[in-house]
Amino acid sequence: MLGSLDVCLNFRKSGNLKFNIYADADYAEEVVDRKSYTDYLGKFGGSCIDWESKKQSVVALSSTEAEYYCLCEAPKEAEFLRNFIVEDIGLLNASGLVVLWNDSQSAQSIIKGTNRHKRTKHIDVRWYFVKNLVSEGKVVIE
Repeated sequence: MLGSLDVCLNFRKSGNLKFNIYADADYAEEVVDRKSYTDYLGKFGGSCIDWESKKQSVVALSSTEAEYYCLCEAPKEAEFLRNFIVEDIGLLNASGLVVLWNDSQSAQSIIKGTNRHKRTKHIDVRWYFVKNLVSEGKVVIE
């Protein structure tokens, strides 16, 4: 039986040490309380190093809002992992860019500031974390 001391991640020397997060939300998936799910997968150098699927703490009023919340949660984990990779492993310099992949054009437009609409003004200010990461050049949304 293998213990955790015998388990490790191996990376090939390729020069392609990019960090990507793929994020998606399942809108109102839970029938009992209608809460959506946030799902994301973190890849570094082409290898999966992190993933999560969890119920959102709030009830989203639209699929755009559920996707927006998802896009705000995934970068928090990305920042933690990027700092771990930079500071503890030493594989990237501090300016290493995280690319956040998502399929919701409406949620992306809110983050990028191109969608100002009365139907999205209810989204809580605390979710603007990701907007700050994008404006600081730490995260790019694709």
